[in-house]
Amino acid sequence: MEKPKVLMSAFDLLKEEEDDIYDLNLIEPIAQTTEPNGINTMSIFLNILSNVIIVFTLFHAKLLGVYSADTYSPTVFITIRSFAIFLSFSLLFLKVNNHIELPKFQIVAQKRWLCVRCISYFISFFLFINGLEYFRFSTMMCFSNTCPIFELILSKFIFKKNFKIHYLIGFIVFLIGNGMIVLNEHYDGKTILQETNKSNIFRMSIGIAIGCFHSISLAVSFIAMKKLMSSLNSRLEKEVETQIYFIGLSNTAFGLLILIFVVGFKNFDINLDFQCLVNGIVYYFACKLQNYSINGMNLIKLTFVNYLSIIQSFILVYVFFNDKIELTDIIGSLLLLFFNLYNAVYPE
Repeated sequence: MEKPKVLMSAFDLLKEEEDDIYDLNLIEPIAQTTEPNGINTMSIFLNILSNVIIVFTLFHAKLLGVYSADTYSPTVFITIRSFAIFLSFSLLFLKVNNHIELPKFQIVAQKRWLCVRCISYFISFFLFINGLEYFRFSTMMCFSNTCPIFELILSKFIFKKNFKIHYLIGFIVFLIGNGMIVLNEHYDGKTILQETNKSNIFRMSIGIAIGCFHSISLAVSFIAMKKLMSSLNSRLEKEVETQIYFIGLSNTAFGLLILIFVVGFKNFDINLDFQCLVNGIVYYFACKLQNYSINGMNLIKLTFVNYLSIIQSFILVYVFFNDKIELTDIIGSLLLLFFNLYNAVYPE
């Protein structure tokens, strides 16, 4: 019987236990140095390192929005970053494979799910970056880590899974944990519960809606990824890196469409654009490192690593913005973390 996973990390969806390594991988799996307890210490170290780098690339968007507010555009950031991801994959893929033609959409069997994956990922990332204008970076990271509960709810209908009481408990814990963190958001020194200014209340409400829709769209993206990974029709679809290639390509196109028809091309800053480009390149290679670290590992062993991003986000906000960390922030994040750890060892 399959173990219920209420708070699965994003990468728990990539593999059930140990997947085969396919031809399109650009690097070989880690040498098996698994300890007697089943834990590969090198994989854990590299996974933590890649997660730290990925969180820094996301936090970079917050820094640009604060310190370059006059010229920073979330849509430009998303577009250039996506193009950098697409470009990094293309150049490295062609180099390693001796100029073999890049993957084509036509040869993908699960075209519908690949489209869902690309669109939902773009919506999720677009909402995350724009949500940083309303909430602290740490709060948006907590919304990101809420996506597994929405994923479970949606999976009930998509994969026809039974909804168990354990899932309901996880949903309640998530509501309490995230609620404690969101309630610490403040404008003009007042939290949501203390706020009386209607415009600020409306602004906070918009932020909460953005955070929830970000989490839902991220859950949809992971469900699509799982469907692609479980496909028996095409080895290409099983490649996470190939999915990243199509995500980079499609998200660049989506961003350009928004720039052309909605936002408009204005306030270009060469230095800012270059930073966005570097951000995408760093993110891509961090993802490669993360994929490298999980080869041959039971991902239940790595579940806790992804939730360290919450702790890292609180530290970054405190160091760079001197934002006070409340006791309820700590309690809320610990609820998310410890219940996730409990779920990882939940008996079958």
